[in-house]
Amino acid sequence: MIYPKEDPEVWAKRYGIPLTPIPCDCCGKLLPYTIPFATEDWRGLISDPNAHSCGKKFDHTIVVSVNKERRESLIEAFKILQEELIDE
Repeated sequence: MIYPKEDPEVWAKRYGIPLTPIPCDCCGKLLPYTIPFATEDWRGLISDPNAHSCGKKFDHTIVVSVNKERRESLIEAFKILQEELIDE
């Protein structure tokens, strides 16, 4: 995994990653995404670990696939899952 020194807003815009902060599951503080990262097929952001003191297990990560086939496969899987949930 690499951590490029890039502005999180620029990184998020480039890869279509939503920047909406999510509350910590422990303390409820909003955790902004501030740490860009990349792996072979994934791009993402990790929440700011200094935004709360609950520990690493409560930090949030958001990822998107940059592999077109994998992305299309995931989108199709979520559509099927949504249809199944609606039918229940």
